[in-house]
Amino acid sequence: TVGYGDFAPKNTISKWFAIIAIALIVMVIPYEVQQLIALSRLPITQIGALPAQWDRGHFVLLIGRMPLEQLDAFLEEVAAFSGVPPKKVVLLTPESPSLYLDAQCRAFESFGISLCVKSGDAGDLGQLGDLQAVQTQYAKVIFVVSNSKTTALAEEDRQTIIRCLGLRKFVPMSRVVVQLNQDSLKSVLLSIGVREVVCFNEVKMRLLASSATTTPGVITLVSNMMREGARPAHGPGRSERQQRQVTETESRRKRPWRRLIAKVAAGFGRKGKKTAEQK
Repeated sequence: TVGYGDFAPKNTISKWFAIIAIALIVMVIPYEVQQLIALSRLPITQIGALPAQWDRGHFVLLIGRMPLEQLDAFLEEVAAFSGVPPKKVVLLTPESPSLYLDAQCRAFESFGISLCVKSGDAGDLGQLGDLQAVQTQYAKVIFVVSNSKTTALAEEDRQTIIRCLGLRKFVPMSRVVVQLNQDSLKSVLLSIGVREVVCFNEVKMRLLASSATTTPGVITLVSNMMREGARPAHGPGRSERQQRQVTETESRRKRPWRRLIAKVAAGFGRKGKKTAEQK
């Protein structure tokens, strides 16, 4: 019946039809529920929408194990310094896309960028369909990144090379930018035509050198070292004459180091001034 019996089969054929339909529903519904439970237990393989036809040539593709902090910094820089920021960014990563749920929300709320994260990889590390699924050939620019937080930096850079070799079948390497942890494999990437290669260790050394030559605290530190070197050493049980002799001996012994420290201080001062003028 339907409702409170307002509609019910009247003849024999309709009654048998209702009985068969009820039996089929009783058998089908548990199977469908079981399928829904199985689907809910499967790992998430994608969050966000893949590039559509109108996104061709207007999205950025990222490939690799990208930490959350690095992804947030990348999106912020793209939104701040790009003349026309991309409306969609696609990340193809071996990591679980569920790790990037918060990053997806922040990307849209803060920068208006639609972030799609798909589980997969490039080259021999993934399946051929992974690069086809994200429409690699239509990406405006492709960034291949190495995980900077891993302990096996050399192995991570080797996997980045493998990803780049897999990309050669889809796009010209002039559209590929690569980030490595070390500079030992930089020449290999440049030899296959990669557009740009950035190495973390080179960037860190440049930042360290720049901060060391322009930080005002360096001059203060060197001055304190000079004062510490000029301070006389006092010892118990010594006469004034003995103490004066000890002080003169220490002064003669430390004189070469004072000259060296003075040169270092002068060098830091000149570099810092030059850097400030250049800026």
